[in-house]
Amino acid sequence: HASTASTTTTTTTTTTTTTTEDLFGLFSFGYDCEIDGRTEIIEDPSTLSGPWKECMGLTGEECKNIIEQEPYIETVIIVEPRHAMDRRYRPCRVGIYVDSNGIVTHVPGRG
Repeated sequence: HASTASTTTTTTTTTTTTTTEDLFGLFSFGYDCEIDGRTEIIEDPSTLSGPWKECMGLTGEECKNIIEQEPYIETVIIVEPRHAMDRRYRPCRVGIYVDSNGIVTHVPGRG
């Protein structure tokens, strides 16, 4: 009798999201933003809208309404006097610094 061997081949497909690579090509860099329930990877934040000079003199709420209309905005925070935001850079987050009257005191930008 001759014996018959059976071989099963399994193929695996891997999908990789490629972002900007560093000098050595070993690490990928990008910023993850949660936009409308899906994760977006921002490779080059300099291509995004902002800063918003038109907010100077407006109330924080008026400014927030303008910024929330822009693409790739995850969070807009109105920062009151003597409060701060964490220093971690997040391109889909905008902090609006206001005075005690709620008026914008610094040009809002991403971060």
